[in-house]
Amino acid sequence: EPFSAEAGQLFDWIGQLREYAAVAAEELRRPSPTSLAALDAAVENIGPDALRHYEQGRAKSKSIADDFDKRAADATASADAAKLKIERRRLIHYADFPYDQAVRRILAGLDQ
Repeated sequence: EPFSAEAGQLFDWIGQLREYAAVAAEELRRPSPTSLAALDAAVENIGPDALRHYEQGRAKSKSIADDFDKRAADATASADAAKLKIERRRLIHYADFPYDQAVRRILAGLDQ
């Protein structure tokens, strides 16, 4: 049975966070390859819909990191390149944290 839109969004988000952790987080804070492989395998075991959304999320974060790398490499001033390298590590560029939306869903569920 296909995933709901909400479940699909969740696996997109998980993929975004996974790829951020693997390629953009500070080196000392990155998870081990073994941990990443275990997460990848767990998602794959859930099924093809989960994996598709997860891979879409991963691709989105990879694209963002690659864009930062390209812009830093193309920067003509070293200060600009340094700023881009710092910005590249900021999680806010890779994934949204829709707290207000989650609170509204929870409150709506309390009325039922």
